[in-house]
Amino acid sequence: MKLNNYEIKGIIKVALLFFAFLIGFSSLWFTNNLVKKLASQERDKIATWANATRQIASSDGDNDINFIYEIIQGNTTIPVILTDEKGEVIGSRNLDSTYNIVTDRKIEKKIEDMKAQNEPIEVLLEDGKKNIIYYENSLLLSQLKVYPYFQLGVIGLFLVMSYFAFSYSRTSEQNKVWAGMSKETAHQLGTPISSLMGWVDYLKESENNVPQKVLDEIDHDMQRLSLITERFSKIGSEPTLVSYNLYDVLEESVTYINNRTSIKVDISLKNEELFKKVSVNVNKPLFAWVV
Repeated sequence: MKLNNYEIKGIIKVALLFFAFLIGFSSLWFTNNLVKKLASQERDKIATWANATRQIASSDGDNDINFIYEIIQGNTTIPVILTDEKGEVIGSRNLDSTYNIVTDRKIEKKIEDMKAQNEPIEVLLEDGKKNIIYYENSLLLSQLKVYPYFQLGVIGLFLVMSYFAFSYSRTSEQNKVWAGMSKETAHQLGTPISSLMGWVDYLKESENNVPQKVLDEIDHDMQRLSLITERFSKIGSEPTLVSYNLYDVLEESVTYINNRTSIKVDISLKNEELFKKVSVNVNKPLFAWVV
């Protein structure tokens, strides 16, 4: 079965939409897997950091303190807060410089946020006490979580803009085609209409006993055809506005319609005096078309 252009365009649109969803799903799946791996690695780093902290707290001088300090100092990306079992802040790392762990009440809110984001890690000390490590995702991990949605948003915005651009281009092209066809129609109608008007003039001047009323009505219809031709020729062009009395323009259309409708139908203008006082800038052929 042969498909027409509209069916082919529909299939192409569905295919493009399918591939767009496939790209979006693949991006989300890949990024989510990457985020999970990074989150696992960060928790392992914090666990190592916690173990180093425990060894520092219980060190008797036999351990390699410098190596342990290097482990602790090696964390340069993950925000960490260390508290005792009573919740008193002992230390912190990679926090914003606006935090003051001694006097700032915001530190308590920060601890609650960290607790909600990641499960705290308890560090058991040799004296039976324990410290608690709170931490949150690094800036890189937080950005990676948001990145796929930002990427999809940009892709979606690009697709929407492309769709409207192509739609506008297609509509503009169609309008140009219709305007060209209208002008060509007006041009083709011009020749027979001119010929018919000549024949009407011939009938008026000849002695063929054609009633004058018939000739007048034929003449009115020819003028109407000329008006229609002029309307078609103006499609796609900037209309020229001329000042007319509103009553004269409306009365001309009403008179033409009344002469060609049933005698049971009467079309008339109300508030004629008001219309006679109004002048408007219109394109008469196009305005009469609307009326």
